[in-house]
Amino acid sequence: MRRRRRADADARRSPPRIGPRRVRLPSSGSRRRCPGRAGGGARGRGAATAPRRLRRPPASPQERRGRRGSGRRGRREERRRRPHARGSQRREVRRVGGRSRGRPRPDADRTPTGSRCPRTDASDALLLPSLYEEWGYAGAESALCGTPVVTLPVYPFEDVIAGGLGVIAGRLDTEAYVDAIERALSGACLPRVELAAEAERRFGADAMSQRLTEIWHATLAGNTT
Repeated sequence: MRRRRRADADARRSPPRIGPRRVRLPSSGSRRRCPGRAGGGARGRGAATAPRRLRRPPASPQERRGRRGSGRRGRREERRRRPHARGSQRREVRRVGGRSRGRPRPDADRTPTGSRCPRTDASDALLLPSLYEEWGYAGAESALCGTPVVTLPVYPFEDVIAGGLGVIAGRLDTEAYVDAIERALSGACLPRVELAAEAERRFGADAMSQRLTEIWHATLAGNTT
């Protein structure tokens, strides 16, 4: 009998109305789930934070990853699940034979923008084992600094570093990449001054402006005909 009365009372109660000034929510004793409640748990859990949750946009993947673990233990578990890419590459190179000579510098994404080009200019080669075509501009930037690029056989690196601007590995494996590093450090690319001059001729401001001018002229000519 009590359950029937409570169900009738819940049915007569108006649904939650969320507006700019007033928010009406079910009482903590009601069995009806409030908007911010995920289900289960104690009665009324999440009722106080329901308006805030409703106004909050969905969390991005980066935010969800950041909530998985906090503190030293969470960071340690995250490193264990996903080992650092650069450390894995170093261990793999040592396993192949340790033929890579040279000291790796900090990653480009961890280097401040103002010091990226000076550090690239002071390096013997830019190791860019990328599988994404969007990173072609990083190879062009390194070549403009006079630094050869060592990358994988992925488009558009064949066109970007052709002509002595870098070395492309023959296959998508560690052994081939180590061989490409050795070739780049053994003089397989152009000298630094000639390399920078060739990159300026192909990717400099004059070359880019001329190419864009041709594209715009062709576009305008196509629109007028």
